[in-house]
Amino acid sequence: MLALCTACGAGQQQRVAEGGLSLEQATARLDRGMAEHGYSRMGGLAHMVAPGEGRVVAHVLAASGGHCYEAIALPVGESEFSMEVRGPADAVVVSANTGEHPTAHFCTASAARFRFLVSSEDASREYYFLVYQAGAGSGPSAQAVMEQAEVDDDPEVETPSPTLASPAVGSSPPAATGTQTRNDSATQDAEGHDAGVDADVPTDTQPATDATNTAPAALEADPRETATARAHTLFEQGLRLVREDNASLGLVYLRQAFELAHRPGVLINLAAAAAQTGGSLEAARAYTRYLTMDGDGVTRRARRSARRALRALRREVAFVRFTAPDAPNAFIQLNDEPLEAWAAGVDYPVAPGAQKLSYAVDGRVLGIALATVRRGQRVVLTFAPPE
Repeated sequence: MLALCTACGAGQQQRVAEGGLSLEQATARLDRGMAEHGYSRMGGLAHMVAPGEGRVVAHVLAASGGHCYEAIALPVGESEFSMEVRGPADAVVVSANTGEHPTAHFCTASAARFRFLVSSEDASREYYFLVYQAGAGSGPSAQAVMEQAEVDDDPEVETPSPTLASPAVGSSPPAATGTQTRNDSATQDAEGHDAGVDADVPTDTQPATDATNTAPAALEADPRETATARAHTLFEQGLRLVREDNASLGLVYLRQAFELAHRPGVLINLAAAAAQTGGSLEAARAYTRYLTMDGDGVTRRARRSARRALRALRREVAFVRFTAPDAPNAFIQLNDEPLEAWAAGVDYPVAPGAQKLSYAVDGRVLGIALATVRRGQRVVLTFAPPE
């Protein structure tokens, strides 16, 4: 997305080492892209600070009837923000929209006043707020404009050789109870490439001449191999099949590799292969889980790729964010399926429709929450501590 640099002075028009844009560059790019979709910016920029808890009013809009509006929060640095739009009688027009650059789109039938409320998941964070207007019937455009800007900025990088070295086999990623675990320091090999992850899986190679829909005998485990070596072999075989235009079979290998070694580099490639084969829900869950992980194989570039892919998948799946008391022997189920600890406190991807979330401690159910969520929407469920 369009990252504002914290080192740019006023009017500076050069890119900085972190790949950020000056405020002038970012807004000019947004203005051009939105204009191509029929939108024009209303007024100037609002420089705001979002609190870590609670929402504040970023803007009050006196909207005309028969128009469509789209608002964008453009943060300085990296942080997750949420945005909500409230209309007459304080009714929610657009529910909480969360991300690095949250947007809110709505259309009006008659003139009315609308309030835009923004908050940050971290401590107080700076951001700039923009509002665009278009004719009636115009669809949301800001996310597409920003995604295209990132594609234009992201040069092709030579794919590093995959590696599974680092955490102990069988070790799970850090639990994400309540908050996401983040580490934005880049891990690099001796040549300066991002190590431990092949985030951008090529799809334009020639198909395999012997591609089949069944796994070859190589999938049978050899007891002489260690789990680490086996996972590495499955990982490389899976990547090769994906590159040979056989992503369905490659996905089988990558799933097995991740079961043997819960490594971020395996997971992000699994997510890409699932997305290629139309598995939107599996891909969204894999990308979401990757963003909760830490350590080798989690790099700034790979995080950007994961976030960009997850934004595209948001149109295909729904999300549930839940919080629950941290208690020994606590157990959470979604639609009667157990959830792992990393799923707490994040936007957990689910299939659109009815959701049932239950919370139990020591086998005793203490709470059940029911909700229905549509594609692209998110519902927040909170279990209160037991009395």
